Amino acid sequence: MKIVNIILIVLFSLFGLVFVGSVFLPKSYKVERSIEIDASADAVFTILTDYSRRAEWDSRFEAIKNDSTVEMRTDGTPGALGHALVWRGREAGEGKLILTDLQKPSSIRAVLRYIAPSPMDAVMEWSVEGLGADSCKVLWATSGPLDYPTGRILGLFFDGMLGKDMEIRLAGLRSFVESV
Repeated sequence: MKIVNIILIVLFSLFGLVFVGSVFLPKSYKVERSIEIDASADAVFTILTDYSRRAEWDSRFEAIKNDSTVEMRTDGTPGALGHALVWRGREAGEGKLILTDLQKPSSIRAVLRYIAPSPMDAVMEWSVEGLGADSCKVLWATSGPLDYPTGRILGLFFDGMLGKDMEIRLAGLRSFVESV
């Protein structure tokens, strides 16, 4: 009986730690990464705002391509507000990436809306700073809310997880833009 009491005390303590501890964790996240690219800010801006070309540089599309059930399309005019990348697939889930604010050639804001399997919105912001005629710095930030309690706990690991993915994708952008 003593062992059962100890197990119950440990379980309730862990339960309390998770639920009470989560109250003190951030309610949102923001992860940023940057890269320098040997291309003009205009050229990079054009690539970033044309979702029909995203698969040419974004490594995330490798996983989407491997989903034989995926249906993907772009809506609207590339480089214009409302331009969207829309997808649906068994493995890839369902979602859309929509351009919501553009300040050519220096900033881009988009909403990343996951519809399934787990509804969630995130904001993606790109800052393109010209460093010369054929050079620029690209800063990519993604942010969003964190659900209580699991999202807040997972948020502790977002910089490492999302940051590494963003670095790989930015390197793909640099490689692609510098080769065209």
